[in-house]
Amino acid sequence: MTQDTAKKIQRASLLMVASIFLSRILGFLREWVLARTVGASEMADVYLASFTIPDFLNYLMAAGALNISLIPVLASYVGRENEEKGKEVYQTLSTILSAGMLVLVLVCQVFSETLASWVAPGFSVEQHDKLTHLMRLILPAQFFFFWGGMANGVQQTHGFFSYSAFAPLLYNLSIVTIGILLYPSLGVSSFSLGVLVGAFLGYGLL
Repeated sequence: MTQDTAKKIQRASLLMVASIFLSRILGFLREWVLARTVGASEMADVYLASFTIPDFLNYLMAAGALNISLIPVLASYVGRENEEKGKEVYQTLSTILSAGMLVLVLVCQVFSETLASWVAPGFSVEQHDKLTHLMRLILPAQFFFFWGGMANGVQQTHGFFSYSAFAPLLYNLSIVTIGILLYPSLGVSSFSLGVLVGAFLGYGLL
């Protein structure tokens, strides 16, 4: 290992440690704000339930499909110093997976009322309607998570870790900020909107 490589690894490690520390603080702040505003109410149950289907999509595509197919393949080409071929494979796989993710999000949007009944069959009509609304706000965020996962995979393959460091910070900061500012007018929906904006800023745009 050369001295430059060692320094690069050290800087990346320090960046990730600092990012994890700040992300934990923002995550704690996010939960504290939720507790202070929404509390242990029926709407809190609705808010938590609204993540069930979106989180499943995230696990299925943004985490599972990328880790199993895209990132290892790209890393293998970079390791063999055949980056041009790696780019071709990346473009093909990313197009197929992106189309699949888009279709899944759209299908879940269309059938969100039915999915809400499956997720929480015991909810009242008011809770069910709110759950459907929150799910529709959060579902598009999964596409940004997916794109972010692809960008993160490419950057890590080339030894860059700044994306992994800053994306969660922007995500949590958006939830906290938008939740606080818009809660008086939007209620619990403000936090779901914060999820969508945070996913766009932290994972789709960064």
